[in-house]
Amino acid sequence: MSLESILMVVAPICLFTVGVIVLPILVKPRKQSGLPKRYIRGL
Repeated sequence: MSLESILMVVAPICLFTVGVIVLPILVKPRKQSGLPKRYIRGL
């Protein structure tokens, strides 16, 4: 596999993992707004 094809596979997984870890931290302080939850469901 070339470096580009490896990045095409690894990058989305890394972004998804970081998103799953970071989103709850960002959402918890803002429980009054329902927008983040709807945005997550949209994805």
